[in-house]
Amino acid sequence: MKPISILELEFDTFFGSIGFRRVSEFVGESPAFKNADYICQAKKIVVELKILDKDFFKDGGVIDRFHSIIPIPKQIDERGFGIYSIKIPNFNREGKIDSIEEPLRRIIKKANRQIKETNRNLLSNDGKGILVLALSGFLSLSLDILVAMISELLTHEFSSISGFIVCTPTLNSPSCISASNEIIGSQIHVIRREISEAWCNFFDQGGHGSAN
Repeated sequence: MKPISILELEFDTFFGSIGFRRVSEFVGESPAFKNADYICQAKKIVVELKILDKDFFKDGGVIDRFHSIIPIPKQIDERGFGIYSIKIPNFNREGKIDSIEEPLRRIIKKANRQIKETNRNLLSNDGKGILVLALSGFLSLSLDILVAMISELLTHEFSSISGFIVCTPTLNSPSCISASNEIIGSQIHVIRREISEAWCNFFDQGGHGSAN
């Protein structure tokens, strides 16, 4: 697993290669508002990067929204038979038994505020927001499940996030799945897809090559 400091530098290089700049270049390191990480003023896009190095699901768990119990294999053979484990969580604030929704909601809520305030202060509320979740230590859940959960949360909450990207930059074969809350062909849908494709090319080259 790469240190967060190294991953942040790689993302700085990547977003710089596709026309984004760090928000701190405009407002300094300690602005009066909660700022996002990157901005492209020409396209009016704000990006907040969240690197997840803590695994909320390393012991298995429950996803209430999908009525799912997901065990973690411990000692299994080639047929999938063996020992699995699962950790049943306590009831959450809604009285549900769920292992992932609340920690994920907290992360998205913070990102939503950072994007919202950056959009207001630098783009006069005329921009769009993209959340990038980079899975570093959090690899026990598949990207498909995380994308489905994030899509569900963004359907009802967090209006400042118009699209998101979930990626695995620390794996030998990095992968990336993205989705948007707007219709196919919309500006945010096109830009989010372009970022995803450029990201795959960039990290296929070890995080050092050109994204073009």
